[in-house]
Amino acid sequence: MPQKPIKLELNKTLTKIAGFKYGKDIYEKQANDYILFDCENVIEFPSHVDFVAPSFIQGFIAEPMREVGSTNILEIIRFHSPRPEVMTQIYDDLRMAM
Repeated sequence: MPQKPIKLELNKTLTKIAGFKYGKDIYEKQANDYILFDCENVIEFPSHVDFVAPSFIQGFIAEPMREVGSTNILEIIRFHSPRPEVMTQIYDDLRMAM
């Protein structure tokens, strides 16, 4: 499956991001127009973000999950961070939520 990178641009003073509404807002402003449902969209967090709360991820994936369902969401959206600890935290939280 082809990959499509989507780089999030977040305020450099934010090292920790949280909140369902904030995740939903970022999705709507920075990803909604770019998500393709026939490829793997790689959501790239900037390196200054060292923590991503489950609430942010839940808000971010809420809209595309309505389109493809919870069982298929990880087929079209993958998250990436240059920080391995952030990657572990995101996917541990997603596994517990699904």
